[in-house]
Amino acid sequence: MAKKSKKSPKKEAVVIQMSNRRPLREKEIREEFRKYFVKLNRKLNIGKDMEQILWLHLKATVNNSPEMFDKGIKNFGYTL
Repeated sequence: MAKKSKKSPKKEAVVIQMSNRRPLREKEIREEFRKYFVKLNRKLNIGKDMEQILWLHLKATVNNSPEMFDKGIKNFGYTL
């Protein structure tokens, strides 16, 4: 009879919990960008339609973490 590999229930729970966190983290980052964009919009007077464009640019250039928003916006061509 072949041995069955037994994973501890604790490890399985951690894996499930981590897999459930990822979408929530994305939502949190997106919400942080919305707040950042409001401040940016006041400063640079750019249109609301640019929010989605800038977000896609930040994701494409891997600058989609709150501490890298400024770098991504500068990369897009805006001067801060």
